Amino acid sequence: MGRADTLLKAAVRTQVRRAFGVQKPHVLLACMPKSASSFLANALASLPGMVQCELSGRDPHKEQELDPALCAYRDLQAYVAQQHVRYSEHSAQMIAEFNLTPVVLVRNLDDCVASIRDHARQQPGKTYSWFPQHLSEMTDGDLEGYIVDFLIPWYVQFEVSWQKCPSAIWVHYDDVRTNTAQVLQRISRAARISAADPMIDAAVQSAVTRGKRFNMGVSGRGHSIAPYARERIRSLLERYPHHQFRSAPGQQPQSAQ
Repeated sequence: MGRADTLLKAAVRTQVRRAFGVQKPHVLLACMPKSASSFLANALASLPGMVQCELSGRDPHKEQELDPALCAYRDLQAYVAQQHVRYSEHSAQMIAEFNLTPVVLVRNLDDCVASIRDHARQQPGKTYSWFPQHLSEMTDGDLEGYIVDFLIPWYVQFEVSWQKCPSAIWVHYDDVRTNTAQVLQRISRAARISAADPMIDAAVQSAVTRGKRFNMGVSGRGHSIAPYARERIRSLLERYPHHQFRSAPGQQPQSAQ
């Protein structure tokens, strides 16, 4: 089946769905890498009737973007899609056309650097960046400097872009870490997922049981990163004086309505 045929069938299904008032919950978990997104996605997928899926390609080194064909293919399912995707006109179109509930997951940027550093050390071939070949010879400070210079600008752009989405539900890593059930309740209400409190508690336990835990499950790891890295992050954020960053080091989690 060609892409055009898939989109045509999706358009027909959308019209039928709207005509009969049938609407499945579609949660777009737009997330920073290393922000507990796998844990949260698995907890959401454990709610009644929900599944986990992808709405973009699988290449870890390619910028993720919502694929209309995949959105169309999944349209009649209730799902959560965990995507490292920025907001754009295209994202806005997909959100409107396929009734996506955008949940934006962020984390303290200093902590992100520490987490990426450790992940690069442990699994250098399974990262979403082309790290230098001499990574094993780099000091932690040099590696953190590389991460801040080449990866963190994407994180900043990610958050700035999603601030333009009026329907975004903002969630902080610390929200997930300290009260996952409350986060699931808030998302369930917004996405119209039918889930009573016992079902939500069971979904959280299921995610934990399946091993989808946080890497370390703590905040404040970023205090150990090099002074250059911390100063560079603050310099990047100062480029946007009119934006209040939820991921800013020292910023308390603020969940938008």
